[in-house]
Amino acid sequence: MLRPQASCLSAVLGMNPAPRKETKLAMINVNELKAVDVFSAFSDNQLQELVKITKRRTYRTNAPIYKQGQPATELFIIRKGLVSLRGLKSEDKIWVAFDLCEPGDLFGTASLMKSRVYTLTAVCLEETEVLAIDADKLSNLLHIDFELGYMFMNKVAQLYFDRYEAATKELGFPVAASKAAP
Repeated sequence: MLRPQASCLSAVLGMNPAPRKETKLAMINVNELKAVDVFSAFSDNQLQELVKITKRRTYRTNAPIYKQGQPATELFIIRKGLVSLRGLKSEDKIWVAFDLCEPGDLFGTASLMKSRVYTLTAVCLEETEVLAIDADKLSNLLHIDFELGYMFMNKVAQLYFDRYEAATKELGFPVAASKAAP
C-alpha cells in the first residue's frame, strides 16, 4: 500500500510528498526480531506476539519516517539503509544532525515515553527498510510481563546512554568526571 510522506526538504519547501511502501505483517518473522539486541531477552512466544504488531516499510532517499513534533506512535528498527536523526533549531531554521542509525539500530523511543511526541525528525539518507512496531501494543506486552518490561527498558536506557556517551566524546565533552583519590 502506498502512502504519501513528504521529505524534509519538500516539507520545508512545500513540494509534493514522496511515497513509502508498507508490507503486511505476515512477512516478518521471529528470527528478524531475535537478531535485534533489545529483543534478545524475549522468548519465542513473546517474539511471536511482537511479530503481530510489527509492519515492514520501505522509504525512498530523503523521505522522513517521522517528523519532530508529531505524535510518537511507533518504534523503529532499521533492516537496511541509513537514517539521520535531526532536530530543527527554530530560531535559526537550521537542521542539526544528532545521530546516524544503521541496520540493527532502534530509534523512535519517544513512542515509549510519557509525552509520546517525536523530539527529532528521522530522514532516510538512502532507500531504507524498517520494522515499525506499534508502541501502544508493545507497551501493553511490557506491562503484562514486568520482568520482561524491566529488561527491555534497561536495554533501551543502555542504548541511549551509549549514544549520549559517543556524542559527548565526539563533541569533546567528558561524560563523567572522576577525581583521583588524595
